[in-house]
Amino acid sequence: MDQISRVPLQLDSEDKWYWAGETHGEYSVKEAYRRLTRSLVEWMEYQFSKLSVKELKFVAGVIWAIWRARNKAVWDHYIPSPQSVVSWVREALLDPPNKTGQSGRQESMQVSPRSEHRVFRCYVDAAIFPSSKEVAFGSVIFDSGGSFYAAKNRMMQCSLEPVMAEAMACREALTWARANEIQDVELLTDCRWVVEALFERNIQVFSYLGTIIKDWIKPLFIVERLGMNTNTSGKYCT
Repeated sequence: MDQISRVPLQLDSEDKWYWAGETHGEYSVKEAYRRLTRSLVEWMEYQFSKLSVKELKFVAGVIWAIWRARNKAVWDHYIPSPQSVVSWVREALLDPPNKTGQSGRQESMQVSPRSEHRVFRCYVDAAIFPSSKEVAFGSVIFDSGGSFYAAKNRMMQCSLEPVMAEAMACREALTWARANEIQDVELLTDCRWVVEALFERNIQVFSYLGTIIKDWIKPLFIVERLGMNTNTSGKYCT
């Protein structure tokens, strides 16, 4: 009963089939291939049991380089060449750990362009506690001058899946901001899936994430722009 109550459904939503393996709810060849092969955990356990320390360092360097290339493609809209990825692997094997650790994605909190009227910034994050099967959210609001305005945190009735928790946290934060009569707000979250779903003009509801975004957030929130610092700017519908 507790798990059923955590499902984010609206009573007036249309019932649809969706592919459970993907956040967007649509079938993908990548997810099907992942299901046909073993899990990443099993693969890593096999590597640790068979490879030497030197070989494991090489595997770690390759994984790190692939992840760095992925971040550049997602955040910088730049796809590195295979030669660049190979050179990163060599750097990872030659450089000390504290140096290579600095080569990944650098978080930047760039100040978004301000409009003439008062715009608030709302930072939101979700926390999952697997042992107690509880989910919580925390949110802090700053005014247009960068000064602290308000903060709130509490437990949520929500799925234990990270993306669902982040989406519900955004919904709770926006509802709370609206209760404080805040009309224009920049929402900042570290969940890329939620940001992209909010920015999507014609989101297809083939997943629980789509349900949360379309039925619970978008009716209240007009997305105006999307920043590469993982923030969404918009305002409430009146």
